[in-house]
Amino acid sequence: MQTPIDESTSEKPMLSVIMPTYNRHEILHKVLDALNQQVNVDFDAFEVIVVDDCSTDRTKETLAAFTPEALFAFRYHTLETNGGPARARNVALEMVKGEIVLIIGDDIVPEPDLLQQHLAWHLKHPSHTDAVLGYITWPAQMHVTPFMRWLETGGKQYFFNYPQLCEDEPVDPIFFYTCNVSVKRQLIERAGGFDESFPYASHEDLEFGYRLQAVGMRLYYRRSAVGYHWHPLSLKGVARRMYLMGHSSILFWQKAPDRASLIRRSIRVVIREIMGYVPVLSIVRLLISNDVDHDDKTRPVSWRLLLALCFWRGMYDGCHGVLPQLFVREMKL
Repeated sequence: MQTPIDESTSEKPMLSVIMPTYNRHEILHKVLDALNQQVNVDFDAFEVIVVDDCSTDRTKETLAAFTPEALFAFRYHTLETNGGPARARNVALEMVKGEIVLIIGDDIVPEPDLLQQHLAWHLKHPSHTDAVLGYITWPAQMHVTPFMRWLETGGKQYFFNYPQLCEDEPVDPIFFYTCNVSVKRQLIERAGGFDESFPYASHEDLEFGYRLQAVGMRLYYRRSAVGYHWHPLSLKGVARRMYLMGHSSILFWQKAPDRASLIRRSIRVVIREIMGYVPVLSIVRLLISNDVDHDDKTRPVSWRLLLALCFWRGMYDGCHGVLPQLFVREMKL
């Protein structure tokens, strides 16, 4: 069901904010409310489009209740079947009116000036090939566990790797994080949208980043464009995500240019195949069950080993056609 909007009172916006959502109605309301409190930007200058990927919680009611509260042009669409974030974003892209598209996540609460930051950057960089990545961090109001803090610093290869980025320098499309990134609509149309063959929230954004680069995208990093990740992460949840990332990476490397050397690619294949002989399930169970017994010095070592094992086992299963539900169910992740 698509929410009606009075077209006669809305001019064409400069910026279209698109957001896929699935079963996060409580956080979604927080995100929408923050968009209603944006500063230093005209509310006629942007629109927000939410595509509900067939949620089974109260997402539909949340969207309907927010509609009369919206200070900006607001539309939403509910999909009849769950198809993953790539499909949901493509549906949203078909609805945009702005020349600049900002993609955010349904668990990313924007800083009050987030939209102004993106708009100001694009006004200074009008080329259709210029795109900008914003910054994501934990909100001060949320309890950040030692594991979550480690992800942001020492475990950044399993999370958003912002420490590696520098402002005012082009960054690799591998950093095309669709939680806080804006691109000209013209470039998106040239690249062809997201690849819907990716069924999970993994690698579909990175693959799209590579295709955007192939048609000319220059991606930059803007630290002052801040969004807050209102999503507490558990060790089990991230282990599940790493497994799905490994599973999706098989499809990713079939589509994206693999710039690794022949030796590195060969090592990747060897490690992947070894996972078929290593008792991964037993080791993963042991690491998860013993996590509470580790002191602060040894826990990061255990976390790194656990996440690496889940990723590589995901690659092995993805390569050999094993459904991810089997591993997730076995590990109770």
